[in-house]
Amino acid sequence: MQSARQSRLDFVDLFVLFLISFVVSVACAFVCAKLALRKGRDATIWAVLGFLIPIIAVAVIAVLPPSDREPIG
Repeated sequence: MQSARQSRLDFVDLFVLFLISFVVSVACAFVCAKLALRKGRDATIWAVLGFLIPIIAVAVIAVLPPSDREPIG
């Protein structure tokens, strides 16, 4: 059986992990939006993708070529 102290530590560890994940997601969303603007792509869509799938979205927008269309957003 877990003690109350161990249970509290598990909660704090989980909260810190969530907080770090949230900060990384927000940072990746910002990076994706900035890269999308530079490449003439929709910044809102890329910001959402950067928040939901952070590392993958940054990698994809980094290697995509610039859009031929006018910049959006």
